Amino acid sequence: MQGTLDAPVASRRPLLALLQDLQQALEDCFETWRPAPRVGPERLQLGVELLCKLEEQLLYPALKRSRDAAWPALTEAMGDVERLRELSRRIDGAEASHRALLVGTLEGMARLHFEALQALLRDADPAGMPWAALEQEMRALLRRWRAEIQQHGEIEDEDGDPVGQPPR
Repeated sequence: MQGTLDAPVASRRPLLALLQDLQQALEDCFETWRPAPRVGPERLQLGVELLCKLEEQLLYPALKRSRDAAWPALTEAMGDVERLRELSRRIDGAEASHRALLVGTLEGMARLHFEALQALLRDADPAGMPWAALEQEMRALLRRWRAEIQQHGEIEDEDGDPVGQPPR
C-alpha cells in the first residue's frame, strides 16, 4: 500500500498526510501479521475498523456535502467500507489454512480502497470541503479511540449501545 496521495492544494495537505499515515499504519499491521499468522488478527482488524469508522463518520458526509450531483464513486466507496469490514470479521471464524488467503484478499482490497479514496479526495470540490476541520476532527476521534482501545481493547460501538444509557 505504499502509494502516495497526489500533490494537493495547501489546505488539503494536513488531512491527506494524516490519511497517508493511517494507510502506512494499516500496511504495518499486514506486515506484522504475515510472519506470525497464528497470532490473533485483532490489531489488523482494529486498523480496518478505524479506517471504516473515520470514513463513515467524517469523510463520506463531508464528501457528500461538497457536491450537489450524484457521485457514483462515493457510493461505491461506501460499499467498499462494508465489504472491508465484513471480510475483516470473517478472519476470526476462518480455518487457519484460509486465514492467509482472507488477509491477503483484505490487504488487496485495502490497497484498492485507498486508491479510490485518494481519487475521491482529489475530485472533491476544494471550496466545498472543510479540510482543516476534518483533519482536526479526525485527530480528535483517533485520540478518543486510542484511549478506548487502551482501556477496553476495542472501539466503542456507538450503534450497539443501549438507547438511553451512557456509553461505556
